[in-house]
Formats: sequence, C-alpha cells, structure tokens
Amino acid sequence: MKNTSILSTPTIILHWLIALAFIFMLPLGFYMRATYNLELYYYHKSIGVIVFCLALIRIVWRIREGWPAVDDAHPRYELILARITHWILILATIGMPLSGMMYSGAGGFSLHVFEWVIIPPNPSADDPHKMVPYNDFIYRLGVFGHTKLVYIVLAALVLHIVGSLKHHWLDKDATLRRMLGLRR
Repeated sequence: MKNTSILSTPTIILHWLIALAFIFMLPLGFYMRATYNLELYYYHKSIGVIVFCLALIRIVWRIREGWPAVDDAHPRYELILARITHWILILATIGMPLSGMMYSGAGGFSLHVFEWVIIPPNPSADDPHKMVPYNDFIYRLGVFGHTKLVYIVLAALVLHIVGSLKHHWLDKDATLRRMLGLRR
C-alpha cells in the first residue's frame, strides 16, 4: 500500500460526498426520530443506501490508492487521535448505513432507493400499519447500531472537523487545503 501526500480527485470527491451526506443525515435522523415524519424516512433510507454504496467504493479506492502521508511534525498523541478518529469514521461510513438497512429491511419496514424496492414491507395480517420483522435478531442489532452508536459517530465527526480547522488555523499546515484539492 503506497503512502502519498497528494490526494486524487476521486479521493476528494468521495470524501466530500460522504461527509456532506453524513452532515445532512445525522440531524435529519434526530429530527425524524423526534417528529416521526414518515415522508422523511423515505428519503433517509434512500440516501443511506446510496451512502453505503459510495462508502464501499471509497474503501476500495483507499485500499487501491493507499493512505495519505502523515505529517510527523505533530505530537504523537495527535497522530494517534487522528488515526482512531479516521478509523471510526471509515467504519461509520459502512456501519451506520448497514445498521440502518438491517433496522429497516429486517424489521419489515421495507428497504428502498427511492422507487426501487430492495426489500418489500412486511405488514401484519391483523394490522397493516404494523410491520412484522423478517428477522428479529438482525432487526434488533440494526436498531442498536443505528440508534446508539450514532453518538460515537457524531463525536468522531465533530473531532474530525475541529481537528481539520485546528490544522488550518492554528498549525497553518496544508491538511485542509489538500482535502479541498488546493495546492500549498
């Protein structure tokens, strides 16, 4: 695996597409949960499946391209914290959408990308407004992952944003400029 300081255009585009999707989807998820707005679930699920696909592409691309070079000028604790934060975020780009798909699909609520139905709803014969899980264990695992681990993801996202701003404003290094595709 090569280690490079120059980021490719696909790396930058995939990073920002997924980052903006997460920044949009996290508050949307909290709002949906608070208001139980069923129309928003339709969009949230569809975008989540798309984010999952983009994340898989990004991970394959990262493996193929290699990891960005690390600036050894920073203290060791910063490098360790950055590595942990990056891994949490990388795993979250797969884990959050996957747990949402488990929650929704295995829970019988349907899984779709807009009008394309991947897993149909499974309504109860007694009450068509109540959904019956296809697999209760996978459903409960999805519920746990999607509703509880989101707080770890949120903390890592905030730490990542604060760290990038620290690099830009305090350290005055090229970390943020590099991620924006700008030259030094």
